[in-house]
Amino acid sequence: MIHQLPPGLRSLYRLVLRVSSASVLHARPATPRLRVTWRPTFEMAAQMAQKVQHPSLTEDGARAATQAQEWLNKWETRMDNTLSLLYSSAVSRGLPHRLTRNLHTLSKRRKDWVNFMYDRPAAPWRPTGEPVRVNSKKVQKNQGESGELAWNMVGEVVRMAEGRDQLTLGRAPPRRRRTYHNLE
Repeated sequence: MIHQLPPGLRSLYRLVLRVSSASVLHARPATPRLRVTWRPTFEMAAQMAQKVQHPSLTEDGARAATQAQEWLNKWETRMDNTLSLLYSSAVSRGLPHRLTRNLHTLSKRRKDWVNFMYDRPAAPWRPTGEPVRVNSKKVQKNQGESGELAWNMVGEVVRMAEGRDQLTLGRAPPRRRRTYHNLE
């Protein structure tokens, strides 16, 4: 059963969408990318709001609702700070504006890397029997591991910045598998 979200959460989500769009000067590629970046954060907040509104839906009821309320209070403080960052990014072209612009670029590069590593279609089969390098799979695996390690380090730096300034800079959305249809 799906319950309606509190109006304050919906209002905050809409406000973040508008301010994040203004912070990148309504640039067409950056606006949707920032929306996708903040969506997982709001999905988690919506789950916590559901736990607070309907404690009977969880096993431990009141205790889970209390923990969810504490989490929501901290999250609202972080979102207030995030809104002030986005607002200052929208009205000035200083460090906050560069931060949101770089956040868009970081999100785009992460998506491109994930698409390259995981979502590219397999190479077409060639019946000529060309020789295949023996270690090509090993090299590809090492490249994937080093890329994953690099993105994990970048994510750790972002989380440290969030913790220091009590902000929320969004999350990388989970990878969705692509399906390729044979059009023959």
